[in-house]
Amino acid sequence: MPRKGSRAPSLHGKIWGDIANSTPGFPYVIAITETVIAIFIIIGLFTKLTSLAGIVFSFLIWSTVEAFSGVFTQGGMDIGTAPLYMAMFAGLIVVRAGMQRGLDRRILRRYPCLSLLL
Repeated sequence: MPRKGSRAPSLHGKIWGDIANSTPGFPYVIAITETVIAIFIIIGLFTKLTSLAGIVFSFLIWSTVEAFSGVFTQGGMDIGTAPLYMAMFAGLIVVRAGMQRGLDRRILRRYPCLSLLL
């Protein structure tokens, strides 16, 4: 039973806590995913596919860790940064960022069949 004045963990927060505690490599998977997305965006490799992965990853982080344990609690006002990241990734898709100075342009010249991924 929680102490007076403290907030009891929600069922959703408990589920994610159990996943993180039962899987020792879970933080490493998150860190590697973020790093791969960052590197691919910086060098402009598979920008469209990477941006879609970034949108999904940001939504998963926002909908599980940030939103359900923060903004939806009493007095919570901060929605976090993930919605901004999702908008940024969508903007990269719209402006075809990898075609400007990234590797996508070079790959597309050599392999036109990959146009859906680039």
